[in-house]
Amino acid sequence: MTKKISKRGRPRLGSKRMVTVGVRIEPTERDRLEALAQARGLSLCAYLRDLVRHELGENQTSGSPVRACG
Repeated sequence: MTKKISKRGRPRLGSKRMVTVGVRIEPTERDRLEALAQARGLSLCAYLRDLVRHELGENQTSGSPVRACG
């Protein structure tokens, strides 16, 4: 008997290489980030994903370590 795989919900780990990350920010910071995202025609999630990719790309070329906090 084969297990039926649902096409809804999160993809199985390993089928896509993305993970969810939670970040706590102040409400005013969220408002500013949403405004920046809307100005570029993106959702907040897509804007933050592009921001992270940009930062990681910049740090890979400069040799600077990526710092997660402060």
